[in-house]
Amino acid sequence: MTSVPSHEPTGPPPGPDGTGRSPRGPSPWPVSGSRAREILIGLRLGVGVGALIAPRLLGRVFGIDTTDNPASPYLARLFGVRDVMLAYQLYQAPGSELEDVLRQGIVIDTSDALAALAAALRGDVGTRTLVLGGGAATAAVCLGLAGREPAAGGSDG
Repeated sequence: MTSVPSHEPTGPPPGPDGTGRSPRGPSPWPVSGSRAREILIGLRLGVGVGALIAPRLLGRVFGIDTTDNPASPYLARLFGVRDVMLAYQLYQAPGSELEDVLRQGIVIDTSDALAALAAALRGDVGTRTLVLGGGAATAAVCLGLAGREPAAGGSDG
């Protein structure tokens, strides 16, 4: 009787110390660092390109009245080009620059999330804008954190 190879995962690959653990211990994130970066690039490109080519539509999706705010497409395009460039930087970053690129994105996304919260608290935007805008920014912060690579060569302790 022949054995059929199993396609079940056998556990994590060995870490630098051969134990199957990363130097920082088990990851708290449900996705790998490389997958988190891929998702973050896609999110940034989707929102950025949308803001550049269809700023009024994107504004309506996010709950912003572009009729009452005629300058909003201009501001959306400023935001859009920033997100496209952040996606590009993350896509092309060599390993030595990856941490810096992720850190910059985390700072920017944290600022975006706080700006959405402040605007909602002032009554400048509604719940939909807070949830979609602030939620997307918060998701980007989490993806940026998850995209970081474990420190090489030892433990943090």
